[in-house]
Amino acid sequence: MKSKTVLLEGPFCQPCIRKLLKYVKSVDGIVDAKVNIVAGLLIVYFEKDIDIIKVKAAVEEAGFNFLGVGG
Repeated sequence: MKSKTVLLEGPFCQPCIRKLLKYVKSVDGIVDAKVNIVAGLLIVYFEKDIDIIKVKAAVEEAGFNFLGVGG
């Protein structure tokens, strides 16, 4: 399984995080996702290549700011 780390900014309340995870997990190819609220990171897990533009759209639709992809 592969992963990408997304830097984000947004409201880190529990309902907001649930919404973010719901939106991100609906992106084709995403197997799982986790949020590190202390570091402001979203880690997405996938088996096949994913379209990071779709991940960005899901993050922004959930009300978060997509700041870029980390290491």
